[in-house]
Amino acid sequence: MLEGLKKKLSNAGVVLNPLPPEAVLETLREFGAITQFASILTDMLGLLRTANLSDQELVDLIARSANPEQTGAALTLLAPIGEAYAATLKSQRKMDFDDMINKANQYVLDRTFKSPWKYIVVDEFQDIAKSRADLVLTLRDRQEDVSLFCVGDDWQSIFRFTGSDISFTADFEKIFGATCPTELKKTFRFNSMIGAVASRFVMQNDRQIKKDIKSHTVVDEPTVSLVRAALGDDQSRAEAIERTVARISQAASSGSSVYFLARFKHDLPDLEGYAARYPNLSFKNDSIHSSKGKEADYVILLGLSKGKYGLPSEIVTHPLIEALQPKAEAYPHAEERRLFYVALTRARHRVYLVCDMLRCSPFVRELIDGNYPLELRELAASDEQKNAIALNCPVCTQGNLVNRRAKATGSPFIACSNWPRCTHIESGCRKCDAPMVRSGRYRLCISPTCDGWVAVCPSSGGNMVYREKVNRWGCSHYRGADSSSCRHMERVIPAPPKKGT
Repeated sequence: MLEGLKKKLSNAGVVLNPLPPEAVLETLREFGAITQFASILTDMLGLLRTANLSDQELVDLIARSANPEQTGAALTLLAPIGEAYAATLKSQRKMDFDDMINKANQYVLDRTFKSPWKYIVVDEFQDIAKSRADLVLTLRDRQEDVSLFCVGDDWQSIFRFTGSDISFTADFEKIFGATCPTELKKTFRFNSMIGAVASRFVMQNDRQIKKDIKSHTVVDEPTVSLVRAALGDDQSRAEAIERTVARISQAASSGSSVYFLARFKHDLPDLEGYAARYPNLSFKNDSIHSSKGKEADYVILLGLSKGKYGLPSEIVTHPLIEALQPKAEAYPHAEERRLFYVALTRARHRVYLVCDMLRCSPFVRELIDGNYPLELRELAASDEQKNAIALNCPVCTQGNLVNRRAKATGSPFIACSNWPRCTHIESGCRKCDAPMVRSGRYRLCISPTCDGWVAVCPSSGGNMVYREKVNRWGCSHYRGADSSSCRHMERVIPAPPKKGT
């Protein structure tokens, strides 16, 4: 590409006077490109050392990556950095965790160390990475009649970004040989109704090992509560959280613990003030990843929106990082679903899902559409929040129709919540400006106190408008002699049945 550009510029009479490499480097540094690429290389180095790949495995990895040339070039740049890092550790007589694993594996392989162990137990096996699995296999294979006992839960495998590979659990028998599984079917952590939601949700992915988990605490009523509230600004968000905590304080026994969880830490509230206002409760907060292995009486799950920083997160991993991580699963958002499962199952008694239904997480939408046992009445919700799911955007089908106002005129209109990615707009109810929902041949106002309606044209999908001059209903897409004009007309359009009838 550069040679082609040079030739075209020369043919056009341009005198080439390229910047020296130092100047180019400084320009890249000013734009932050050096820092960004350094961060990528740092992550790549960590994943590479965790994987402990052989030369052939590295060749295969490059070949199956999305962009083999880019991946190969990046690994070429990374090689001297990795060598310098290893040399620095050696000169300072230090080692990191990957060194401990990889050197231990090599010592067993070359018989510098002869393992005396007949029984090997591995805990938290679902988090194992390739280098650690290699060490386990090496220890087993270098001794006769070794028994390997691994304890893990594939439903809680949430650390692929650090190199953890769920396939070692999902394909255990294929990798480690003949196996006798022992199922732990009873949990003392969460009650049966939390389990009913969490287990069913995570098992939608057929790749997950099927389990029938029984809870020690059996309850009859739903214990996953949906808090539907507007969360568009800091104040409304704080009010929604305060209402939720106040409800817990009302119902919980003294000394109960409340755990705020979110996919990203920026969604967590500042705990200062809660202890003073609610002395009967104790509070803590964490990202969901950090909460693994922990628990509380009540969990308030935040950040349940759709998008880059939602749950599931739609952040796209850099392709160079993606190339070095364990192979991604085919099921959409497989690891993010397990993350949701982990969040739900941190609670002993009840989980509160705080969500703005106009921008709700697809996971929350799935719970509602799938008729999961949710408590919807514990905390009051506005009509807009209650009806938001019905107001799917007819164009992108992913967003919801929400009220907006034109900046120039202040006039109300209805638009998709995924704006500007989706540019669909439509008019609201002529009586109250509320969004309208399609019902048969009508669009009906969602407000329970309003009887506004519009008939839909069966030909074009436009609105039927009463035209007094001709004493007929005509389509709003009528454009006179224009070829795209809709000429559909009707003499009588009956009003739809009133709400509640």
